[in-house]
Amino acid sequence: MDPRADDERSLLAAEYALGTLEADARREAEALLARDEGFRRELWWWERRFAGLGLRLAPLPPRPLVWLGLQRRIAGAAVTPLRRAPRATATTAWAWTASAAALVLAVALGVQMRKPPQVITERVEVPVAATSYVAVLQMPQSDMHWTVSATPARDALAIRAGGQPPAAVAGHDVELWLITDAGPVSLGLLPVSGELRRALPAHLPLAAGRTLAVSLEPQGGSPTGKPTGPVLTTAAILQSG
Repeated sequence: MDPRADDERSLLAAEYALGTLEADARREAEALLARDEGFRRELWWWERRFAGLGLRLAPLPPRPLVWLGLQRRIAGAAVTPLRRAPRATATTAWAWTASAAALVLAVALGVQMRKPPQVITERVEVPVAATSYVAVLQMPQSDMHWTVSATPARDALAIRAGGQPPAAVAGHDVELWLITDAGPVSLGLLPVSGELRRALPAHLPLAAGRTLAVSLEPQGGSPTGKPTGPVLTTAAILQSG
């Protein structure tokens, strides 16, 4: 069994994960990693915690002097070393500072991470994308066509007309129908130009693969609630979203 106390081993693993150990302590930690499964698990625990902490830190751009030094090194120019304290003093100060910082961070994270998880009871509403459908109805032997878009969740129906109406439509109205298992359901009269928006009938069994049809009707639409004139064109409904 390793002679180190658990707290000391945990602190050693934390400092190793942070990269603040001096050479002798780093070699000691690496020796433990080679033979001690428990120490490897402790290091893995700290690395996961420090990785999550790093993601919360805002990026800090380096000082202009650092960029200048990097550019000089890349260019191969001579770099004038900065004046610094004697090696023993600087190393000792860094070691004390790094150890203190690691200890504070280790204690803070250890307490925080070992707290019981909080149970979040607030209900979060996740918006769900509304399903939309589209169909294009083309009049035969004519450039007249309609683009029909429907979003049942919003009770929205949009119809855009394009092209020129054929002579056969003069003096009549054209009506749009959804072909259901129970028979045709009217979606209203179609425009011969521009765009028309209206509400969808309630509980409409709109779905991909069903058929839309256009019939020629007297002015004002079908008097019976069912198609009375010839069917001018049909198209399958496609799901678009």
